[in-house]
Amino acid sequence: MVDAYIEKYEEGDPVVVTDATIAQFIAAANPDKYYRLRGKVGGSINTTYGNFDLTDATGTVYVYGLDNIASVKDKLLDGADIVITGTYYVYQKEGLPDKIEVMNGHCESIDGNFFMPSW
Repeated sequence: MVDAYIEKYEEGDPVVVTDATIAQFIAAANPDKYYRLRGKVGGSINTTYGNFDLTDATGTVYVYGLDNIASVKDKLLDGADIVITGTYYVYQKEGLPDKIEVMNGHCESIDGNFFMPSW
């Protein structure tokens, strides 16, 4: 990197990200940690907000939005290999079963194209 500079700095604890399979993410059920998940994009893909199903060999989870969707929306295609970070969330609505979701999502890479972290 040449001629780089810091645009913004905020004091605080660094974000710690734990690599996990989708099964490990669901089993941990910890909304206070960030997880790095790898898998394939699928389901009903919303490129306005970055909503989609993420599937790996251990299961499927719903991704509820990506903070950098503007940068990745053209690459968010069915079957694309994706790496994201996010937190655990359970969506609950009366009359419907609980739904495990990835919240605070950030796309790190799609099909080998890398994107800058948001923190």
